Amino acid sequence: MSEQLSNLTVRDYFAAEAPAEIPGWFKHKPAAVNVPAMPDWRELPKDHQIVAQDWLHDSCFDLGGEIPALVSFQQPAEAHWKAKAEARLRDEQERYIQWRYHYASMMLAERKRTAPPKLSGEELLQQYGLD
Repeated sequence: MSEQLSNLTVRDYFAAEAPAEIPGWFKHKPAAVNVPAMPDWRELPKDHQIVAQDWLHDSCFDLGGEIPALVSFQQPAEAHWKAKAEARLRDEQERYIQWRYHYASMMLAERKRTAPPKLSGEELLQQYGLD
């Protein structure tokens, strides 16, 4: 355990001790993500558009693996939703980590701002009247 802690910086310590609740004022830099476009149901043949719309509102059923037009709509739509969910999770993770290190940076800045001045041995003796 002490080996792991030997690489811990003061910044890492403050980041680990950051409040769990992220304040509303904190704005993070979102990660760049590539979410494929959602296919447009209006590009399907007219006789398949209603089925596609129903599926978009309730995707618990399969669109019918035997109809190529619906399969070519369902697969990219599911890829879009999966990528969007992964992007949302990645964004939450980025926000969590960025908040912790932002907090640590604020603590280090405050620590530096309020640090007592560094005095030489002679100055310390004079300050405490021991000269």
